[in-house]
Amino acid sequence: MGDPVFAALNVATPPLILQARESQISSVFLVWMIGNTISHNLLNSGAFEVTLNEHQVWSKIDTGRVPTWPELIKGFEEAGLNRHLS
Repeated sequence: MGDPVFAALNVATPPLILQARESQISSVFLVWMIGNTISHNLLNSGAFEVTLNEHQVWSKIDTGRVPTWPELIKGFEEAGLNRHLS
């Protein structure tokens, strides 16, 4: 697990990788817990900000709500994104 990458870079396998290999169940649980905490905190902020080329397409902070698809499409078009239907 990872040894070919570190060998190609001519560096020793980091101790964290060696420990994860020895205790795979604990490692999977730890990754799951960290991922769950990060995703919960991101969703908990209430922010939903969409930008295109530094142009604000939508801001949940400003509007207080999540946009509909037509509102997002309109915002992207106003930001300079053109829709081409075949």
